[in-house]
Amino acid sequence: MQNSPSVEARRPEDGLGPFVALAVLCDRIEPRPDGAVDVHGIVDGVAITPESGDPLGLRPAGVVSLTAVVSLRAGQSRGHHRLALQGVYPSGAEGPSLTQTIEFTDALPGASLVVPLELQVHEPGTYHFDVRFDDQLLTRMALQVVYAV
Repeated sequence: MQNSPSVEARRPEDGLGPFVALAVLCDRIEPRPDGAVDVHGIVDGVAITPESGDPLGLRPAGVVSLTAVVSLRAGQSRGHHRLALQGVYPSGAEGPSLTQTIEFTDALPGASLVVPLELQVHEPGTYHFDVRFDDQLLTRMALQVVYAV
């Protein structure tokens, strides 16, 4: 397994925020009538059985269906900001990404990002999902993928 690239996370030493309330990969979420969300099946690793009949390895070894859930609390941050989720393959190559504009206000001092993922696995190892706030790394979610024999 290759070491992940060095990244420097945003450090809220000044206490201003935003703060990560939740950053997980899970099987599914379930919204409730009161606006809360239940997170089911938090996942940090999977074992897949590669499909046979692809000697050149052109097709994905498998597809992993997950949901990424990121929830932030504003702290003293206010206004519009960019919240991004960037996939990183075990090789270090960047994968798909998603960026969403969020707004922190006094009335709504939190924001969440829920992203359904269909991860096409081409290699075993650690897949990372970087969470960035205005282009600064806040946290990193990891998914360990192993091939079952």
